Amino acid sequence: MKRRRFLTVTGVTAVGSLGGCLSGRLNSTTSIDFELWNNTADSHTVDVTIRDSGEEAVLKQIYEIDQAGSGSTPGGTVIRETGIADVTSEEVFDAVAILDNELRSEHQFQAMCVNSETPSVFIIELDAGKETNLEFNQSTCS
Repeated sequence: MKRRRFLTVTGVTAVGSLGGCLSGRLNSTTSIDFELWNNTADSHTVDVTIRDSGEEAVLKQIYEIDQAGSGSTPGGTVIRETGIADVTSEEVFDAVAILDNELRSEHQFQAMCVNSETPSVFIIELDAGKETNLEFNQSTCS
């Protein structure tokens, strides 16, 4: 085989196989979880809606969450919903939370840990300062 032909065949094969590996990683999916944390001294009602990029509700639930210290997590009470959606790393979710039918907060999430061993978790946290407020967070990849 001539040198030029060998380099052409080898290059095409290498690029083709690399492209297959990359497309598998880029198109990989993971399941996302949701957690609602209460770090306050009071019980609350939280209306949560999480919609995918196609405006479909992947989670729509009204939660009654007990005051901090009443659950299994030291210092706070946690409600977990596992596997609310299967996602790719490009997908963005809109979350709306309404605390005690008064305080409304919105946030966008993006699954950051699709190609990681770390689970993708979207978190809404009730925190006490001068007033109870809603904070949004999510897992970070390791």
